[in-house]
Amino acid sequence: MTSTTLPTAPTRSYKLSFFGTLRSEFLKFRTLATNWVMLLLTIAIMIGMSAAYATALNRFYQRALETQAALEAGGPSPQVRPEYSFTVDQVLDMARSIGGVGMMFGSMLIASIAVVFIGAEYATRQIHSTMTAVPRRSSIYISKLLVLSVWSFLVGVISAVAGYFVAQPVLDPGISEQLSVGTPTVLNWLGVGLYCLLMSWMGLGFGAILRNNAGGIVMVVVLMFISTIVFGLLAETADWVADFQPYLPINLGETMTTVGLPEDTDINNLEAGIWLGVWALVPALLGWFRFTFTDAKG
Repeated sequence: MTSTTLPTAPTRSYKLSFFGTLRSEFLKFRTLATNWVMLLLTIAIMIGMSAAYATALNRFYQRALETQAALEAGGPSPQVRPEYSFTVDQVLDMARSIGGVGMMFGSMLIASIAVVFIGAEYATRQIHSTMTAVPRRSSIYISKLLVLSVWSFLVGVISAVAGYFVAQPVLDPGISEQLSVGTPTVLNWLGVGLYCLLMSWMGLGFGAILRNNAGGIVMVVVLMFISTIVFGLLAETADWVADFQPYLPINLGETMTTVGLPEDTDINNLEAGIWLGVWALVPALLGWFRFTFTDAKG
């Protein structure tokens, strides 16, 4: 009696490619309703603050014209608080960057979304399923980083552009008639997008390090806002505090996106962008290290 051996089907090994991982993370991000709500809220805040700031610029412009006319006539300039004393050219430069006025608050929301994007997976234990489907943890983390980078950059640029054009009807005709969409304005829009991108890196890093939504968001708030307030209050107590203050993330973001930065400033636009990149890259790298080389339960 002879036995018949049935052929066995060849075993196949299915591995999710990096682009497959990237696509899955994009779909995961896109299907979260919270992200769309936060997106609309971010754009609304930035547009609203640009329109509100336009009214302040109108007052600054009128004061600048009065001061200029008084100086040309040889009389005393109007009494104005130093922090609200601007020249006409300075007001015009501020108007060119009006689209990014609300980026500090908008980027706060973006950083919070980045924290939740990874922290929520730990909270719901979904991270175990993700790591089972994609054993290469670096691919997961880099995919999340890329998704957040593209999304946050586009949100920042779109919000800045929308804020700029919404503010135009509110501005004094003497200001708006002298404005045009030139290189300084476009660079400001791109700078706002870059700032939002870097803040999303910071948020993702803190979310991966702490693996907790509340903890990651608190870290972002402390670093972006609380530290700025504390250093501002202590600026007069020590020289090193005053010297370090311009290197805080919010101050660096303002410097990076400022149009018409004085030539004698300590930090120029490019240097501010580089230092801000360091602030964002450190937590992002630490988050990658913990995500990749430590247990998901730790």
